[in-house]
Amino acid sequence: MRLYELACACYVYAGFTNFDKTYCDFLKQTKYSLDMQSETHREALLKWLNDFGCRQFEKKYYKQASQNLRVWYEEDRHLLPPLGRTLLVLSDDELDNAKIVYNNLMNIKASITKSVGPTGAAKILFTLRKDAFPPWDGAIRGNRYDGSLESYKKFLIATKHQLLQLERECVAYGIALAELPELLGRSSSSLVKLVDEYNWVTITRGCLPPTLDELETWYQWARQAS
Repeated sequence: MRLYELACACYVYAGFTNFDKTYCDFLKQTKYSLDMQSETHREALLKWLNDFGCRQFEKKYYKQASQNLRVWYEEDRHLLPPLGRTLLVLSDDELDNAKIVYNNLMNIKASITKSVGPTGAAKILFTLRKDAFPPWDGAIRGNRYDGSLESYKKFLIATKHQLLQLERECVAYGIALAELPELLGRSSSSLVKLVDEYNWVTITRGCLPPTLDELETWYQWARQAS
């Protein structure tokens, strides 16, 4: 993933989805800090998960799912990295803790017959640690990741490598990596969410970024038109 490819994908994501509105509504409802001990916050989380396509959280079982998530959080919260800690600086031990937390969460009951599952677990962890844990879906997992705890750690490492590549490009352009969300018009998105937006556009929706030759042609058209 090149910097220009990320920029193109995030532009498409912002313009052609309503996910920003539901995510921003969720952030406002939870005052930008999800408190899993708050019933109101947990209900907001379940609604946001539904809005993002996680149908295993059936509304008639919200209360049960909410309590299950509360118990899970109380048992596993000590394994989460500190708030604000980024994926780039997570140690191998912290990555191992992440896969344990993910696996435990994945197996929590979301309703009578369905569990939280790999997509739900990754999205919940993202809401709890938006700087460290990127979400994923079935299409993003594809054939590379089977949804297991080991594949989740593998995904975290792969995302970390993508961010390191972006960081090298940013250095070359005199940009701080942390400035990317603002520069790309994605101020509500963390760095790992930017990668998720790229994955969603290019993998889930199959909309690949233009090639350098295409960009050059378009640039020439724009220059001639001006």
